[in-house]
Amino acid sequence: MSIKFTGKFGKYEVISLRDELIYAEWHAKHDIDRIFKLTKPLCEDYPKHEEWFYKKHVANVLSAYMPDEYRDVLFIHEPTDYIPDSLNVIGAVCLKKAPHEKKICCLYVDEQWRNKGVGTTLLRCAFTWLGTSKPLITFPEKNLDAMKEFVRMYDWKLEETVDDPYGTGQKELCFNGKLVKDPGPKHKQITIEQILKPSNDQNIKSTD
Repeated sequence: MSIKFTGKFGKYEVISLRDELIYAEWHAKHDIDRIFKLTKPLCEDYPKHEEWFYKKHVANVLSAYMPDEYRDVLFIHEPTDYIPDSLNVIGAVCLKKAPHEKKICCLYVDEQWRNKGVGTTLLRCAFTWLGTSKPLITFPEKNLDAMKEFVRMYDWKLEETVDDPYGTGQKELCFNGKLVKDPGPKHKQITIEQILKPSNDQNIKSTD
């Protein structure tokens, strides 16, 4: 993006990793590891999450070259008037924007900070960054309860269910797009009524 995205959104300060690399490179290098530490539990559902995060997603963010495939990480520190070097990251969203795809690759909020507006703030900023409130977003079937409110709020459409794409035994639910370009048989056992049942939790992961 050509404009500085970092700023105050409601009660949270949302930071763009790409902006931070320009204006505070030293902090950015430490925040990269803090973001991974936050999202490390996702390795359970996505065994290659660490490799993807450092070698693909962050590598693109760090690049000075502006490719057709543009990536960033928007994240939130633990709110405080004092900013120590060890400040925790409590929420992060990894984004991908390309001519063929606008995608939320990863959204994660620390367990102690869920249901406090962190996920909603990150999503709204992600929509601004991507230019749409209906990006491609995928997550495991077991996380459906945690995401139902977002699905209902933003009218996301379930377009595909992929059987065990990451070798963990989980079905991957794909909204507003498809995970694979030429998928095999689809298995949509989940109805829209199930998706729209009320829920308060917020936690999701997807990679590409």
